[in-house]
Amino acid sequence: MSVNKLKLVATGAISLALLGGTAGCGGVSPTEGSGEVRDQHDAPNGLADEVEEQIDDRLANGDPEGVSADETDLLEQIDEYENVSTDTIRVLVEGELSEAQRDDLASAVFAATENDALGTVLIVDATGDETEHTS
Repeated sequence: MSVNKLKLVATGAISLALLGGTAGCGGVSPTEGSGEVRDQHDAPNGLADEVEEQIDDRLANGDPEGVSADETDLLEQIDEYENVSTDTIRVLVEGELSEAQRDDLASAVFAATENDALGTVLIVDATGDETEHTS
């Protein structure tokens, strides 16, 4: 084999190895006890999706234990749930809420979900104002 053919074969092999390595690379796997394992296995779509599912299930099953009728009405006004951080979600409400209604809504979110990871709920209504509520 000539030197030029050998260089071509070597270059092709290196290119394939690099492409194969890139395509097969899945990133670093989390380790047990790192906190990342819980996020990926217990809440694969994030805390907001988990909270939304829990609240929707409780409302659909007519099981709003610990949640008043007024709070249930507020929970039903939530249009969207967003992840902010590992312990914080943002809920978006279409209408305008008073300060008291914001407090009641945050209390209802905490009461209606059984998620110890939830520490803060940010509420945004039609005014665009965002308020922070902690458990």
